[in-house]
Amino acid sequence: MDRFKSIMGHSWFFTREAGELPEAVRNRIAERTGLDFVAETILAVCFTRTVVNPARLFVVVTRERIVVGKTGLLQEISFSNLRGVERGFLQDIVLRLRDGEFALFAYPEMPKTECMDLLYEVIAGRHAGVTGDAA
Repeated sequence: MDRFKSIMGHSWFFTREAGELPEAVRNRIAERTGLDFVAETILAVCFTRTVVNPARLFVVVTRERIVVGKTGLLQEISFSNLRGVERGFLQDIVLRLRDGEFALFAYPEMPKTECMDLLYEVIAGRHAGVTGDAA
């Protein structure tokens, strides 16, 4: 598992292996989303954690969907609804949807570019696999 400091000082963690996730993180994400870490194929997980909240902010990429947990928001985006993946002005990740767009991160909570590069690679690669477009 890789660790990256963010602009606001908290750490973001990134892994492509669900087995690397601390149990408390896995449990918190499953509790908030209903995600089954055994039944679904996990391609990547990016998250922050605090002492009181083991998965305060997170992005989980599975073969079928992207699940985003932010403060006060839980968003699920199916790859079948995804029309494109781009890097925004601040190098954040922007998902182009049938009915608009969705930025994965708010500026103050953004992980370092290196972390977003890894996550972008996974999401863009999976999108290309679903659509048949070259990544």
